[in-house]
Amino acid sequence: MPTLGGIAITVLLQAAPAQFCVPALTASFVLAAWTIQWLQRRIEDEPIAPANAAQRATTRRLSCGTIANAIHVYRAKSCFTSEMNMSFAHSPAGHIAASGPLSEAEQQTRIDLAAAYRLAALNGWDDLIYTHISASVPGEPGHFLINPFGLAFDEVRASNLVKIDIAGNIVGASEHPVNATGFALHAAVHAARADAICVMHLHNTAGVAVSAQPAGLLPASQHALRFYGQLAYHDYEGLAFTPAEAERLVAHLGGNPAMLLRNHGTLTVGRTIAEAYVLMATLVKACEIQLQAQACGAPLVVPNDTIATRTAEQLYDGGAIEGAFEWPALLRKLDRSDRGYRD
Repeated sequence: MPTLGGIAITVLLQAAPAQFCVPALTASFVLAAWTIQWLQRRIEDEPIAPANAAQRATTRRLSCGTIANAIHVYRAKSCFTSEMNMSFAHSPAGHIAASGPLSEAEQQTRIDLAAAYRLAALNGWDDLIYTHISASVPGEPGHFLINPFGLAFDEVRASNLVKIDIAGNIVGASEHPVNATGFALHAAVHAARADAICVMHLHNTAGVAVSAQPAGLLPASQHALRFYGQLAYHDYEGLAFTPAEAERLVAHLGGNPAMLLRNHGTLTVGRTIAEAYVLMATLVKACEIQLQAQACGAPLVVPNDTIATRTAEQLYDGGAIEGAFEWPALLRKLDRSDRGYRD
């Protein structure tokens, strides 16, 4: 079994109602190109039988409701995994029929989501081909858009985003696989939060570094005060994302707009793609400021609780959707360098 640095992960996918799946995959996170080549070879050479009718029926009964309902389906057949059964890729051979022609609303969502990926890459927030930004498809409850597994963030465009359902099954035509295990975290949040139109999860360096500090994010900057009393934490439990961990994660997240996943990364939830992105930009900058301030080794000056609370309320602005003014400017910035994300 190929290994890197003594770490080997065996990947097994049993997708329903797919007729062809990836039977086994041994991968290391840094061997991305090798992983995709190996995956494609196994798809061609060793298909396995489709799941039984009961599993397919259970999947079809899923609606984008409570996390308990979602986890019930995931236990039957899902993108969740056991600790000994990691699944990184979901074969596109198991399609669910598309619900209809591409709507204008979906096309705009695709453009905005592709822009979010390109902007994240531009900022250096990407991690090889890993992590995701997912968005709900307008008018199609339980359907989501996500990046193709194997492409870098700066290769994502509106047309190659993959539509999937809550269990990670590919909807409609796609030549690309998806990272079903990676989507499991997103699926849990989408299922638990009606306002989770966009879920953004990154492994950005500053966020991981601050997540590893016992005190987490300190109220040491105005950017950090946006999350004062509104930042959740979730302890690291390993690579496999199980239904039990999903319940804990969404319980920890609650109604907060952002979370630090200890030793892992950052997560934001937005009512729009723009909001999730702007929240992430604010959180990342707050983490970067904290790390630079701590680097000198001197004690930090932070505002008292009264000032911090009042500032947080002002920044919350009565619950106004964030990103409405920033997003058009960010799109113009992208358009000046490369409009290819719109294709």
